[in-house]
Amino acid sequence: MTDFELVVVGAGPGGSSAALYAAKAGIRTLLLDRSTFPRDKTCGDGLTPRAVFELAGMGLYETLSTQAHLVRQVRVVSPHGFDTRVTLPEEGKFPPHAWVIPRVILDAAILEKAVLAGAEFAAPVQAVGLEQAAGGVLVRTRTPAGERVLRAKMAILATGASMPLLKQAGFLNEIPAVIRAVRGYFEFERPIGERMEFRFDHVPLPGYGWLFPVEKGVVNIGLGYWPAGRRDRRTASVRRALDDFLHSPALRQEVGTLKQAGEIKSYPLRTDFATARTYQGRVMLVGESAGLVNPLTGEGIDYALESGRIAGTFLAEAGLSADLSQYDARLRKAFQPIFEFSGRVQRIGMRPFSLDLLTRWAERRADLKRLLTNLMLGTMAIPENISPLHVFRTLTGI
Repeated sequence: MTDFELVVVGAGPGGSSAALYAAKAGIRTLLLDRSTFPRDKTCGDGLTPRAVFELAGMGLYETLSTQAHLVRQVRVVSPHGFDTRVTLPEEGKFPPHAWVIPRVILDAAILEKAVLAGAEFAAPVQAVGLEQAAGGVLVRTRTPAGERVLRAKMAILATGASMPLLKQAGFLNEIPAVIRAVRGYFEFERPIGERMEFRFDHVPLPGYGWLFPVEKGVVNIGLGYWPAGRRDRRTASVRRALDDFLHSPALRQEVGTLKQAGEIKSYPLRTDFATARTYQGRVMLVGESAGLVNPLTGEGIDYALESGRIAGTFLAEAGLSADLSQYDARLRKAFQPIFEFSGRVQRIGMRPFSLDLLTRWAERRADLKRLLTNLMLGTMAIPENISPLHVFRTLTGI
């Protein structure tokens, strides 16, 4: 006999989303996290229009809209200071705005929604091992009260960039390459209003810096870059890269004096979904555990929410004994084109010449400006077999 039909490990956006949709369908669901809530999570705090759309589908739009900083405009600054701005368009089903909201608020709200839907939540509980068993899976956990082995028909891992459990469960033969990111909260002198900034000046390339307004007078500033290799010496200096960015004349001229308003924290981002495993035995992966962080932008909350929904609704429709290759097929249909395309754009396009040229042309051409914005926010559908080089040449005339 199983303790639960479904055990979800990790109560971030992906795990709570999966638990919400599974519990709504009547699946007896246990959601675990190693931290009690509310808890903070190191992140850029930006929510793309597709993330806002997913939250609306959960019934969280009204609740979170009062706590989020509304973003209606995006500004992009190239390596040599060329810039372009665009007001967010209404793109298909997605709203014409983004949000910035601290994860301590966001994650707690989604978790609460999952519990209201019927999921049981337990914390602090650390999952330390997974074993396939007849009719399901065994989840070995560690709590302040001691160790316990949970039996379930199915397990979902939503542990983000944390690798130990994924390695133990057989999902990783080696540690995948990751984006190195760092962020801090700052009080600033000159407000930037209802816009997000993506800056390629005074940061390591390939990579970018960001300014996301959290509330009046407070901004989340950070940067992320793609190490050239596993032995890239820049990995150890990600905080120094942020310091250089913060003290760049262009940034200081824009925001004025900065005052640190919280601890600066660094973190990895896993972007290898295009080649990653998404299931094994009776275990499914969602969100960053499956490498679902965009390799061009470093954005992952929207994909976590969407993959959680896909996982929960798949189990509701196909049952707990379903062929999980069909789950993988749903993920590939939803995300494979944009991840392959974004990976190629990142490899060929994140160079000073390309970024300068695209930004300058975007100021002159509305179609290119809209393309760049939709790429950064993940709101465009990627046609099959389209080449980033073809798009670049078509739009710039080169």
